[in-house]
Amino acid sequence: MNRLNRYGRRLTLATALLGAATTAMPRAAFAAVETNGRLRGNVLESQTQAPVPGAQIRVSGPQLIGNARTTATADDGTFEIFELPPGKYVVEISYAGVKPIRKNIIIRQGEAYPLDVQWSAELAEQAETVVEESRRMTRPDDSSTGTVITQDQMSRVATGRSYQDIIQQVASVTDVSGNGNPEIKGASYIQTRYIIDGLDITDPVTGTFSANINFDSIASVQVLTGAMDAEYNSLGGVINVVTAGGSDEWHASARLFINNAKFSSGNRYGSALYNGLRIADPTPKTINQGYQAVLGVSGPLIKHKLWFNLNFQYSNNQSSTVAAEPLNVSLVPDTRSTFLARLKLTWAPSDKHRITLSLSGDPEFIRNYNHDPGGLPVTEDGQNQGGALVTVLYNYFITEKQQFDISTGFQFNRIYAGPTGILGTVGHVANPYSAEANTYDPNAAKHINQDDSSSWYQGGRVQDDRRYTFQFDPSYSIRAKGGGAHDIKIGLQNRLVRWSNNSYTAGGAVYNDAGGGALEGGLCKIDPTTGNPSSGSGCSQQVIQRPSTQTGLGYAFGFFLRDRWTVLKRLILEPGIRFDYGYTRNTIGQTVSSLFGVGPRLGVIVDLTGDQKTIFKANYGRSNEVMSLLPVTNATPSGLTNTNFYNSATGKFDSPNNYTAGGGGGYRLDPSGNTPHVDSVTLSLNREIFKNSLVQIDYTYKHFANQWDSLERNQIWDPSGSRVVGHKNGVQESVFQYSRPGSNWRDYQGIDFTLESRPNDHWDIYAAYTVAWLYGPATEQFGQLSGDNFQSQYYNPRVKQFFDGFTPNDVRHILKLRASYNWKGFDIGALLAWNTGTSATHLYWNSNDGYYSTRRSPTGTDPGTTPNTVARIAQFRLPDVMNVDVRIGYSLKDLLKQDLSITFDLFNVFNLGAVTGIRQTDNPNGFGLATGRQTPFRMQLGLAYNY
Repeated sequence: MNRLNRYGRRLTLATALLGAATTAMPRAAFAAVETNGRLRGNVLESQTQAPVPGAQIRVSGPQLIGNARTTATADDGTFEIFELPPGKYVVEISYAGVKPIRKNIIIRQGEAYPLDVQWSAELAEQAETVVEESRRMTRPDDSSTGTVITQDQMSRVATGRSYQDIIQQVASVTDVSGNGNPEIKGASYIQTRYIIDGLDITDPVTGTFSANINFDSIASVQVLTGAMDAEYNSLGGVINVVTAGGSDEWHASARLFINNAKFSSGNRYGSALYNGLRIADPTPKTINQGYQAVLGVSGPLIKHKLWFNLNFQYSNNQSSTVAAEPLNVSLVPDTRSTFLARLKLTWAPSDKHRITLSLSGDPEFIRNYNHDPGGLPVTEDGQNQGGALVTVLYNYFITEKQQFDISTGFQFNRIYAGPTGILGTVGHVANPYSAEANTYDPNAAKHINQDDSSSWYQGGRVQDDRRYTFQFDPSYSIRAKGGGAHDIKIGLQNRLVRWSNNSYTAGGAVYNDAGGGALEGGLCKIDPTTGNPSSGSGCSQQVIQRPSTQTGLGYAFGFFLRDRWTVLKRLILEPGIRFDYGYTRNTIGQTVSSLFGVGPRLGVIVDLTGDQKTIFKANYGRSNEVMSLLPVTNATPSGLTNTNFYNSATGKFDSPNNYTAGGGGGYRLDPSGNTPHVDSVTLSLNREIFKNSLVQIDYTYKHFANQWDSLERNQIWDPSGSRVVGHKNGVQESVFQYSRPGSNWRDYQGIDFTLESRPNDHWDIYAAYTVAWLYGPATEQFGQLSGDNFQSQYYNPRVKQFFDGFTPNDVRHILKLRASYNWKGFDIGALLAWNTGTSATHLYWNSNDGYYSTRRSPTGTDPGTTPNTVARIAQFRLPDVMNVDVRIGYSLKDLLKQDLSITFDLFNVFNLGAVTGIRQTDNPNGFGLATGRQTPFRMQLGLAYNY
């Protein structure tokens, strides 16, 4: 008998997901992106509005290596300067016989600064004109949605000090999973792209981020939420991180952040959904504490030619949750030790050449990350993870109108995960259970009591997972005239990825016990000498999964062509197209996917008032996912698994229903045909309401189609969907086809209202409200959200209709506010985030599967207690969540004449404990209980010195 193992595949996937999500790791997306900004504008005669040709434009700034960049206005008075690193610049406009005009501007990555200069004869009589130029935040030549957050803005508010945390401040960005990987405008968290200094670090298997970066080394983070041009190929959003470089001045910094457990409230809440704070609970409070030390130095190795920036960060963090059902035992803290190092070199051998080299490493050691209230310390898991990446960016400024670029790099990542007892020392908590349950034995088998979802004696499967990524992206840009002005870019994008995984089951077996009662007393007792049950109470299923070695290989190629075509002064078109091909193969060389996609793009930008202050934008685009190793990890031979059922007649696991899974069978491939894609339409209206202040309304519609999933093709179910009564091929096995059916779709509609304001150097404000709907059956993609490969509409056809509904990551209302003010060394900043609860689904026991896999009402609902009564179906959602963080800081520079500052970060100021996770299985001892809550109030003390 050959049949895919249910429990083993669920366990392997869940472990790999958790490991990847925690620091995460590289997916087939492409990384020809803009890491710099640009300056564009006009010089016009103020009275006649006639163009002023031949005016000299000179741009200089501390972050611009080499000589200042220069150009001259064309016959129509226009000028453009490209590839300006983000930061502050001085623009000098001069003309024969006239003293220069100087304007101070701020360039942001991926954006153009539009600078219109009104020239008059009176200027010739002035010695010099200096103007503080307001920013045109409407981005009048770019139809994409999203924003840029600079290091200055990051430093004004309390944050988790990671780019993953920063991006949560942006409209339409959520983190339903809670693992730091965002969902953006209807995309799941496996469909976001992550780019650091031009290198695509998106994990090729899980689609999550794959590298942690020293927070103080980040210069800015661009968050693109939609309407992207043909350079980008993402079904979700794009997170584009640019790290800081050096300068011609020496700088050094040291920072220390202290968040001792005594600075945290550690509040105790009950496990029921609406339980409040237990003010008289005698159990020890939870631990939430962390320490972080940062050192950095930067400066010139050769002035004007070679700069460097070196940063190192060490952090140690601990967190725990309160005791809860079913064990009511305090959990050992989740402990994480992280080392982050980064070096960036910028070299300008001449005015025409610029080379940037970035190196980084991020080893991390994690212990006890399960935090399952149904497990003791011996069941906790840990992992050693991290890797290294190197990126090289080469810019060749052929002429003022032509440019050639190469973005290339390599990344290696490893996750070694398994029981904490194998990786290190197991913790201990006071509890009334047996010595066997409290002493780690590497040879002990894992037991899961399905009566109350408790786990015993052993952790998860051991995984040694390695991933390699190589990228090579050349591109060519040219600015030309013809029916208007054109900014044309052509590029090739190449990505080669490899994955390998070696795994085995600690203890040799997993027992799914049922019917024996709750807790340890309800477990199936195994005689260690015979391996057979010594008591039939609780005995149900034995799973023996053999050691396994799996590999996967993928290659993706993309070609794009895009243009920014200024047809008229008030009209810009952004036509573009890209062609993508991707190929993957599994352990034994089978082709898992061979996909091709065409992605047309068109943006329209209209300057309604002619002053670049009121802009209407419309955009259509298609993105295709042509290469992912996620299907490969499923559609590849695995280690053989024996699933054995308890036979009450013999007292052994020798039921005639036993089956063997894995090996080289149990799956079918569908490598070519429909390509997973998303079609999106975006409409935007932007208005600059006053200096450096923008209001914007965006409407987005997205249709996700032909998403990957596993389609079971062999089992015949009874009408109730609770029992398999036969098999189409006459063999007792599950046969999965890995494909992209047209019925696997979902739709997103959302409206964003945003305010972004920097009226002066004192204030910084960002506010956003989003209302959105996300509906459809395509949610899981091999169990990526639930950790359960069989929560799919294609596994059990009898319950297929119940997978149509509002998806698990449907968040209806989101409100975000970031505001900060500084004055004479004082800083105060606040972050507010509020969102309505996500949808959940009531899951019921399925005796055929041996766990809770059956539905009785659509996704996001509860059918009620009366079977088959449609009127009883009710919406099933978690409560709303609100969080407020505050930063208070003061710089002692004026007092001590040294750049020393102190900050107090207050997280979850109101000490709210909203439920963020809930048990959805119909377990009499556990359904509806909270599995996660907001982290309680904590304070962090920060000290910083800059030289």
